[in-house]
Amino acid sequence: RVKTTSYMTLFALVMAFSGWMLGFDIGYSGTVLQMKSFNSAFGHCVETPAGKICHLGATQQSIGSISFLFSGIGSAISGITANYLGRKWGLYAGCMFVIIGASGQLGTSSNYVSYNVCKCIAGLGVGHFSVVGITYGVECVSPQKRGLLISFFAVGLATGNFVCSAVCLGSSKFETNWAWKTPIACQIPISVVYILVVTLFPESPRWLLMRSEERRVGKECPRCV
Repeated sequence: RVKTTSYMTLFALVMAFSGWMLGFDIGYSGTVLQMKSFNSAFGHCVETPAGKICHLGATQQSIGSISFLFSGIGSAISGITANYLGRKWGLYAGCMFVIIGASGQLGTSSNYVSYNVCKCIAGLGVGHFSVVGITYGVECVSPQKRGLLISFFAVGLATGNFVCSAVCLGSSKFETNWAWKTPIACQIPISVVYILVVTLFPESPRWLLMRSEERRVGKECPRCV
């Protein structure tokens, strides 16, 4: 009987963080559309006796959903990335897409098309997380413990969504564009930290065997189980 070690649990939690980042991205996508500063930056504004009122049109709000399509495209691309470069590099690629996309979004305070283009780039990274995180986790955790430990991914997904809601609630009190930029900006340092943390763990033994790197399997596989 295989014992659940602290290392195994820690590894599962790190892999669950890819679900956390997926949930975080989903969480802010719709919330920022309701923020006054976001509507002022990208919406149509009209002067009324009560003051200036800004809002996004139905078409603009619909365009925001295109990023979910790119998340699906990112999931498909992750199969190629993780297969040829390794599971860890699949996660690295996801983080880099998110960093690039989030950075671009922060610089698009008046161009809604540019904002969504950058969000689609980030969506490619989110798609990597949804596939590679689970795949990497399954291949590195003992078969007897996979059901228990990989379920952490779903916990991470829900937790990420909850944390994002809390961040948006706090930032919504800002009167400036940082009301909607704050949850986006949070993704950048989090992605950098995630890259650094993943480097501390071994590559998938299954992927190494596929690449005929038996020596590395013998060195790293004991750490996986």
